[in-house]
Amino acid sequence: LGGDSIITIQVVSRARRAGIEIQPRDVFQHQTIAELAGAAGNQKPRQENQADRPLTGTVRMLPVQQFFFEQQFANPNHYNQDVLLAIDKNISEQVIEKACTELVEMHDALRLSYFMNDGEWAQQYTQKAPLFSTFSIQDGKQIDQICSGLQKKIDIHNGPIGHFAFIQTPEEDSHNRLFIVLHHLVVDGVSWRIIIEDLQDIIEKRTTHPKTASVKTWVNHLEEYANDQRTLTHIPFWQKTVQAASPLKTDRTDREKSTAEISVEMDSKMTSMLIQNANSAYLTEINDLLVTALAETFREYTNQGELVFAMEGHGREDIRPGADTSHSVGWFTSIFPVLVDIGRKTEWSDKIRTVKEQLREIPDKGI
Repeated sequence: LGGDSIITIQVVSRARRAGIEIQPRDVFQHQTIAELAGAAGNQKPRQENQADRPLTGTVRMLPVQQFFFEQQFANPNHYNQDVLLAIDKNISEQVIEKACTELVEMHDALRLSYFMNDGEWAQQYTQKAPLFSTFSIQDGKQIDQICSGLQKKIDIHNGPIGHFAFIQTPEEDSHNRLFIVLHHLVVDGVSWRIIIEDLQDIIEKRTTHPKTASVKTWVNHLEEYANDQRTLTHIPFWQKTVQAASPLKTDRTDREKSTAEISVEMDSKMTSMLIQNANSAYLTEINDLLVTALAETFREYTNQGELVFAMEGHGREDIRPGADTSHSVGWFTSIFPVLVDIGRKTEWSDKIRTVKEQLREIPDKGI
């Protein structure tokens, strides 16, 4: 089957919509369609994580949300993600607005707002949904101006947490546009795939996905996971990792003048080779190769084979029975320290195998 963990989440979500019950781990453990079909037949029916009615009240912060507020950004309102979609001109403004309204009703995270409580930030479900606006333009250059302006209007306390903008373009333009901007507190990379797919389903009047765990439900699952005896056995691993961290050695004091931005772009053929072909030799994943390259780069710079760095994961791991976030919108990202040590190895094959083994030792993918 192949693929990465984010693609696996999409596979699980679409299978469940079709009435086929599988878990993310099944896709990795059963590497053929025949084996996966057998595993699906043995699954117990999934219990719904929450009622369909809109959620209300306060919600405890997810770890990554806590981390965001700990940074004490000067302007916490401006930390957004966005997409700009091309819309067929046969689809009316009314259809788009209705689809956006239904989308918000499906995903409670899009109604979260933030407030100070005893000197600390907290979040709650409100009725403050992202706003919907329509713009008619005569020049395509106006699109950037509209998008930039809406970015600045997000307010995590008073609302809106995001904005939908339907942009009607000149006749010579083949498509209208739908600009969606949301604060990062309520969305992540996986969420955008869900949002776009749901909008397509609603507009084309297809059956939508079953509702999966809300942010509120996932927080409860994380607390249960953190207090589980098996999880507590991971503490020595994380202590060792953190204790191995040390400041990057450098003799440069003027950091601004000694830094540079380097951008490298790979074409589709090279990208395919890196994501698919290159992994067949040692049964690796893309992260194994990227981390190996990172470790070697720092070894050349510091003359040390050991490296500790922070890695991000999608955070939607299969940690508890019924903890299903395969079609949930929110900021579920995990950030965790990683220790790799390639020592003095000279052969790339040895370095890749070493890094692969060390990454596999990380408990529950870092969550």
